[in-house]
Amino acid sequence: MATLTLPRFLESPITATPVSQEVSGVCADKTHVSSVSDGAAIGDAGQVLDGAAGDELGCVDEKLGTPAETAVLAVTDGIDDMYQPVKEDYTAFVAAQGGATNPKGRSDIAVFEIADGGGVFSVGSTCWILCLPSNGVKNHPAVVIGNVMRWFISGDTIDDRGGYLGLKQ
Repeated sequence: MATLTLPRFLESPITATPVSQEVSGVCADKTHVSSVSDGAAIGDAGQVLDGAAGDELGCVDEKLGTPAETAVLAVTDGIDDMYQPVKEDYTAFVAAQGGATNPKGRSDIAVFEIADGGGVFSVGSTCWILCLPSNGVKNHPAVVIGNVMRWFISGDTIDDRGGYLGLKQ
């Protein structure tokens, strides 16, 4: 199975989930989300915090309304306790709620399609957008955004591609 390294927060990489590894390895043209070479770092430079995952982070959470069919393409790894959950998620704050110990202390890259057409692509980090101008807009976050935009504009659906994001189901 292919390996795909995705955005990082400072020195903390976002690692591919099994779904993203399948997207990378099975979707032959890789045009839906990533045409980046396997193992390449995506988002390892930026205008704020030197990476794609930082400042404010967000992750998928079915309890808060994330659709069950959402594909998590990548997840941050190594977020420290500087990142705390929002107060709406907890009744009290204690040290063990920071990014180093809390599974919600992360940034996810996720995508899902809407039954009547359309879709949602989400990167749970405010620093992601600030990676786009790096290297004259010739960088992996820009490639990912371009691929997602072309996919959404094309009108391709899950069925057109033979399964979710090109995967057979």
